Amino acid sequence: MVQRPLFEEEDIVSFTEDGVTKHYFVLQTEDVQYDYRDFSELSPKTMNSYTQITDLEPSEVEEPEYAMYQVRAGIDVGLAYVEILAGAARRGTYKVPRPSSANYYVGYISPLQSPPENPTFEFYLTYNQIPAFAVYNPYNRAITPHLTFTGRKCRLIKMAETSLEGNKTLVVSNGAAYIPYSINTIQSWVKQLEAGTKKHRTISIVGLQPRR
Repeated sequence: MVQRPLFEEEDIVSFTEDGVTKHYFVLQTEDVQYDYRDFSELSPKTMNSYTQITDLEPSEVEEPEYAMYQVRAGIDVGLAYVEILAGAARRGTYKVPRPSSANYYVGYISPLQSPPENPTFEFYLTYNQIPAFAVYNPYNRAITPHLTFTGRKCRLIKMAETSLEGNKTLVVSNGAAYIPYSINTIQSWVKQLEAGTKKHRTISIVGLQPRR
């Protein structure tokens, strides 16, 4: 599977939130690595309950800053399922959105698809978004699954909310953070982004759900 690259500093990312498309400048990044090893042993042909991985929730920050994690999840044994947000299953179909006793082979990730040493299942998290995972044991033996999470922590700044100080674009929140480009450049970029003529990354924060 060909993956989109991890975010780098000075990238521009756009996503839609509450019906509004917002543009952010990636000010800082840092790798993230987290293993979840608290699942109990699973008997053959059983599935455990969804467990929220609360340690993966990004911090709450004040606008115009924004905290986001770009996360890749891998599993060492069994079939894993994910919900983001609570109750919102991912990776299933509209007609079969989540696994059940009638069909466990829907919406899962496996060690073959997304192994711990090279996870490929990617998603994004912001504040108040906590992923929940459940695991099914398809084998005739007991297993104790482990989840591995890698990726990037990103410190973003909303590009539209800027003011000028000297020759830098100043964004004030919990002190001063600088975008190393002039206010005219940033304003020009925003216009190009809104016109769709500037290269940037567009991502989906919330999964696709059936329309009611």
